[in-house]
Amino acid sequence: MTPRKTKKNEGEEMVLISLYISRTTLEKIDELVKQGIFPSRSEFIREAVEEYLEDFEEEPEPYPIEDLE
Repeated sequence: MTPRKTKKNEGEEMVLISLYISRTTLEKIDELVKQGIFPSRSEFIREAVEEYLEDFEEEPEPYPIEDLE
């Protein structure tokens, strides 16, 4: 995966990626953004991925996070 663009967020460089997601899932994300729970789709996805990785680090089944590097 080659990043197309970078920007800074809280001092950390971020890269732009593209992904496919189901329309149903996107509609659910859009509703959370519309309700003001998240400021944007990007912020929802970023927070969801970070939370998943934190949970994964706590319970590293089926393999440790170090194996992903």
